[in-house]
Amino acid sequence: MPTIPVPTRASTPGETPAPADPARLRLADGAILLAFAAVTFLLGVFPLKDVDFWWHLRTGDLIRETGAIPRTDLYTYTVPDRSWIDLHWGFQLLLSYGFERGGVVFLNLAKCVITTVAVLLLVTAKRKEWPLWVMVLAWLPALVLLGGRMYIRPETLTLLYISIFLAVLFRWDRRPWLGLILPVTQACWVNTQGLFVFGPILLGFALIDAALRPNAFGPDRRRWWRIALGVTALVGLACLMNPYGLRGALFPLTDLLFGTLNDPIFKQEIAELSSIPRLIAESAGYPHFMLMVHLTVATLGGLSFILPFLWQGTARLSDLRQPPSAAPEPPERPKKSKGKKAKSSARRAAQREHLSEPSWSLRPFRLLLFLAFTALSWQATRNSHQFAAIVGTVTAWNFGEWAAAVLRRRADRGRDATPRLWPRLVALGVTLALLATVATGRLYDLAEEGRTIGLGEEPAWFPHRAVEFAGSEGLPPRFLGFHIGHDALFIYHHGPERKVFVDPRLEVMGPDQYRAYSNLSRAVATDDPRSPWKPLLEQAGNPVVLADHDLATRVGISFLLDASWRCVWFDELASVFVHESDARSADFPAVDFLGRHFGTQPDPSPPTLDAEWQASTKGLSKFVLVLLEQRGRPDQAAVLIPLGLDRARETRRRLPDAAEPWAYAAALELGRVPGLGMAGPDRRYLRPFDPVADVHRARVAAFARQALRRNPDEQIALSALLGLSLQGGMTEVALPLLERSAARPPRSPQQATSRDASRAQLARLRAQLGREPRIDVSNGDRIRRSVDALLDSGRVESAVDLLEEQYPPAESDWPTADRIASLQMHLGHPDRARSSWQAVADPPDPALRQARVAATFYAEDDLDAARDAYRQALRDDPDLFDAHFGLALVEFDAGRADVALDNARNALSRSPDDAARSAVEAIIRRVEPYAGD
Repeated sequence: MPTIPVPTRASTPGETPAPADPARLRLADGAILLAFAAVTFLLGVFPLKDVDFWWHLRTGDLIRETGAIPRTDLYTYTVPDRSWIDLHWGFQLLLSYGFERGGVVFLNLAKCVITTVAVLLLVTAKRKEWPLWVMVLAWLPALVLLGGRMYIRPETLTLLYISIFLAVLFRWDRRPWLGLILPVTQACWVNTQGLFVFGPILLGFALIDAALRPNAFGPDRRRWWRIALGVTALVGLACLMNPYGLRGALFPLTDLLFGTLNDPIFKQEIAELSSIPRLIAESAGYPHFMLMVHLTVATLGGLSFILPFLWQGTARLSDLRQPPSAAPEPPERPKKSKGKKAKSSARRAAQREHLSEPSWSLRPFRLLLFLAFTALSWQATRNSHQFAAIVGTVTAWNFGEWAAAVLRRRADRGRDATPRLWPRLVALGVTLALLATVATGRLYDLAEEGRTIGLGEEPAWFPHRAVEFAGSEGLPPRFLGFHIGHDALFIYHHGPERKVFVDPRLEVMGPDQYRAYSNLSRAVATDDPRSPWKPLLEQAGNPVVLADHDLATRVGISFLLDASWRCVWFDELASVFVHESDARSADFPAVDFLGRHFGTQPDPSPPTLDAEWQASTKGLSKFVLVLLEQRGRPDQAAVLIPLGLDRARETRRRLPDAAEPWAYAAALELGRVPGLGMAGPDRRYLRPFDPVADVHRARVAAFARQALRRNPDEQIALSALLGLSLQGGMTEVALPLLERSAARPPRSPQQATSRDASRAQLARLRAQLGREPRIDVSNGDRIRRSVDALLDSGRVESAVDLLEEQYPPAESDWPTADRIASLQMHLGHPDRARSSWQAVADPPDPALRQARVAATFYAEDDLDAARDAYRQALRDDPDLFDAHFGLALVEFDAGRADVALDNARNALSRSPDDAARSAVEAIIRRVEPYAGD
């Protein structure tokens, strides 16, 4: 393609544009390329989360130790000695060497460098006249999509090989000997990943493109075809250069395309094998950011063919309609024709040449690439990496060539085609803006994937300590993780001597074994007592079981509630269970959650990092919620709550601005609310404040409010406060929470169903709330009646506002102040309740007032302040039940078993009713086994 000529005449007669300084243009292009490389590199700077990393690393270590490449399965005990075509062995060796020298940080940096080099190879594969700024802008959406899968995986090397192939194939029409690079690349590829089949596919598309060109098989092309076909034969031979020969060369067809991974079970249950249509269906219309980016890349790729093609057609029509006299002057020839007739003939020939020369062409190679890899990405999201690289390149080629054609056409028609600086500055600005979006984490916020900038392992992600314990001497050498990624981690720590039930190598495991694992997972997670999970586990040899707290909470609870299995490990991320007979023989005691809280059983692996404290609190809160809501086991939940509150307290100390620790504490405290979940609202706010019935409600509301102050969209806190409000009959509080829930865009069909239920409930509550009662404040009696009317209709907040407006703190008597404070406690505002109680100058019972103030500190989880206030109340009245009971709660939560037991016994002898006595007895039962006496 010719270089874009610089016009010698301006578009306006007599006006000559000042051409941009070529040095400044080159500098701008260099800055664009540098910014593009920086974005690419930074997109890969995120902590390791990929679980496949660990079995790859262990296999690389084994190859180095033994000098042998695996041929049969080494790691599972369910499919022993099954054939294993490990074409990743070259990658695994590199991984092992890299990890030995620099750990995860070094490997993450290497991944970033390789990806950056690969992308730069692609974006610089261009003709000289194609504007770089156009190509970079066309590439940016694909780059964002590619960054979503920049893992330390073999596909990173596949990206490099793809870029080498495309860079060579782009240039080999003019320099066919460059094709000799391809067999070497293919030989590396076939020994690092099973996607090496892309190499022959890319080469085949390039040969089709060459065959479809005009005069493709003319005499002047014979030499080119000899070289191209020789390169093709060498690439085919390179596919056989693997440890498994023909079996390895056919692996993509026999095992991937038409074999193991073609089974529907994998597409149904493995997220990265899900198709884009399924992802769209499961999104319930929610515009997930990365899904929108994927569709944008595909759409932009399609437009890169359609728009230039339409422009080409329009230009052709314009040229055909142009009268001969209006045709542009032909360019000067080196030799001038003589004679008028000869000059006229030369002009017509030049005009015909100009009209017939294509300014943009539809390349079959590019079209085949776009169609094939778009279809591939449509079948499985895991292919987005290769899709982004190839379609991003094709899109940049098409738009770059089109931009050059537009400029050339302008120049040929005498219009201004001078290269400008401002488009380059715009492209640089857009690229730098994307760089800033990545660097600040805003991109990951939009993607909702929880990524951060970093190079090591993601904190509190891999349950290393639980997995290490699961391979302890004396435990069965069989392992079952209810997340197959944790089996990969077990392989790294203990394989191949100790073996796993399944692992992430799906092509080795096979669909039948994975189906057995999937059925077992569902059987264990159900709350149906008829579930056959115990016989199924017995058939599997009763392996050591690991259940992570985030994704396998219900699995962990099933084992926790079953007497034939013992929980022998529980940390911030996972729990380990062993069959009771194996636990006894190995002498591993059961985890005692209350013992850890009271300090009688040491925690062998307490959290250390902030993220670990956060994960520990989250895990325990999820256990409590499932035990309450799905299993109906408040007794077992009560055992976990104190330890969970301990973890929440420490997490809040470490992360004072975080909403999650408060939200998790609210979820935990829900398990201590008396009567929660009973049919119909109980309207506790209509009665005087009762420390037994109301203090835990006040804590839930206060914790949830604290979370919502830090994050108004904190879903756990919203849910806890909504449930408490509905149970308490506080309709006015529940309505805005339900409105928020109903307005939230659903992200799955389940959330869409929940949203519809929220909308229906919202309509019922609005009807139930009815019109606001008439307010009359003309005298005290009418004020009280107005307040009662508001409370009867569920308008607690309005009632409090009216009372505080009519009775300022300095003017309130004890009954009014007590009523205001009690309502504020129910609403989750203990600080306002404290101000109201303390404002009364001369209360009838100072000790009771002090006990109420202490309850506000306890509602805020300020145990030290609550303890001091309760002790002051007891100094004023040593027989006050409220103070003894409150102090027992404070010491119980503080983990001081002896003091808690002493105060609980004092409260028991002073209990005013059966409900109080029952609550105190529950404390005594929990504390007695851990008290010194």
